[in-house]
Amino acid sequence: MLEALQNPILFSNEKNDMKALNLTFTFGRFLLATPFKLEGKRYVIRGITIFLLISIIFQAYVSIASRVSDVSTSSITFVMVDWLRIILDMLFVAICLMNSNIFMMLHWRLLYRKLAHLDFLLRKHNFQVKRKLFLFYCEILLAFISFSALQIYELTIVYRYRGKDGVISFIGWTISQFYMNFILLLTYNFAKVLRHRYVLLNDMVKNTNEGELLNATIVHKLDEIVILYKTLYAIVDQFNKIFGWHVLLYISVSVMYILYAIMFSMEVKFIMERSIPWYLLSVVYILSLVILIISCDRAEKSGLKVISTCYLLHESIGDRRVKDKLLQLVEYAQQWKPHFSAAGFYDVNQSTLTAIFEAVITYLVILIQFDLALK
Repeated sequence: MLEALQNPILFSNEKNDMKALNLTFTFGRFLLATPFKLEGKRYVIRGITIFLLISIIFQAYVSIASRVSDVSTSSITFVMVDWLRIILDMLFVAICLMNSNIFMMLHWRLLYRKLAHLDFLLRKHNFQVKRKLFLFYCEILLAFISFSALQIYELTIVYRYRGKDGVISFIGWTISQFYMNFILLLTYNFAKVLRHRYVLLNDMVKNTNEGELLNATIVHKLDEIVILYKTLYAIVDQFNKIFGWHVLLYISVSVMYILYAIMFSMEVKFIMERSIPWYLLSVVYILSLVILIISCDRAEKSGLKVISTCYLLHESIGDRRVKDKLLQLVEYAQQWKPHFSAAGFYDVNQSTLTAIFEAVITYLVILIQFDLALK
């Protein structure tokens, strides 16, 4: 049953990390966060998607309307952060639905084809992923168990302090968190797939200086590495085109939830019984940001290692043709170096974490000063 539902282009892949990625894509089809159907007529799927979009907008409107009365009992800054959080939740889910079943169909086809083409190119190199498939599946299962536990915990908090009105807005909250969890899992597995293949390319470059290979053979191997590196760059480029806005809004929503949790603690005068749950939720969102960003950063750095390896080999190899080919590979690697982009606004790597924490502190200070000025 599961095999019939998986994407046929990716399902034929025998690599363990690709199977885990394929399972994630398959799960996304049921959320309509990945294309339910790539070929043929898709009128029904588009109609369902549009209906879901209207429902999400209506749910966001109801959530905001139910909080209008909070203006008289809470600080205006807290209410503004709460409304902005609801709007960002709506936008995030809307982007997930639209980019998978209304727009970006060409980019989805190109992404699947590039992944299949990469697998075809790697077959002759006997590439294998050493990590067991069971461990990949355990990570996916752990992610959804953690998500379910978090949602039950959040529902308990919301119902306890906001009653039935809070539960209405919690529906939108849960939907957004479900899609956020999926995007985190997808990005994590996708970055891992890329990292394993960039490590292979780096090892292939190192192996050109081992044994008694003819110089012509080394040049040919380096030409193959250039083709593989270019294919990986094309895959990253397609991923950025499809998921750039997902990543941008994921980071924005996470930052907004962290601010909301801090503002809520201030709103209840830091009463421990009511503040501790939101502090714990802040930790969860911070950890999710760290996992997302570090996974992208590791894939980027693994791709850049090829450049340093080429420079090291350039010093130890005497043949001029091989030296020139290594420098050519460096030039291509610098031009095609991997990077994960947040819709083109900034690259997602380790430096992004510092920028996010600085932004949270800055926004928090501004909100506090604004609140004090109004009082």
